[in-house]
Amino acid sequence: MRPLWVSVTTLPLPSSASGCRATRPPAGVGAAGVLLIVGTATGRLDAWGIAASITSMAMSALGAILMKRWNDGTPVLAVTAWQLVIGGLELLLVAAVFEGPPPAATPTEFVAFAYISLIATALGFFCWFSGFRHLPAGVVGVIGLLNPVTGVALGVLVSGETLSTLQLMGIGLVLGSIMLVNAQRYSSRTESIRPHSG
Repeated sequence: MRPLWVSVTTLPLPSSASGCRATRPPAGVGAAGVLLIVGTATGRLDAWGIAASITSMAMSALGAILMKRWNDGTPVLAVTAWQLVIGGLELLLVAAVFEGPPPAATPTEFVAFAYISLIATALGFFCWFSGFRHLPAGVVGVIGLLNPVTGVALGVLVSGETLSTLQLMGIGLVLGSIMLVNAQRYSSRTESIRPHSG
């Protein structure tokens, strides 16, 4: 759903909206695919969790657009590091207030924590912000739809889960939306370098 939020948040920002307008149809197709993937899964959906997810996506989309608009040339690594440090400190404060001191961790849990911190978070966000530096925000948002596809794929490979027909259709829609965005970018690039007659 993030690419739709990116499109919505660009409406009051004309300079950003022009770059995201072309990705709105593919974003809608991809978002429909995500709804099929998640909405048809078994299990109870928590209303508070859904509300938190929607709020998080809206804030993430707005932050992406503003970061694109206010880019002052700061290195991507520095931007990533400061955002993760500030966000981590905020989470640490909330955890300390509501959860208390952390429990003792085993060496295996420390390894897992290091993987989540360095690979899944630090490297992942570095790639994410690098994408925003070099690509239109709408394109990066659509590519972000691969997150739930990756999640269900890992569920199948690691946990032996099975996918319904609707979920497989949803994966197809997500992959199709990304292919459509790439085709649009290729077409636009070809048009821009084509010599004009006369």
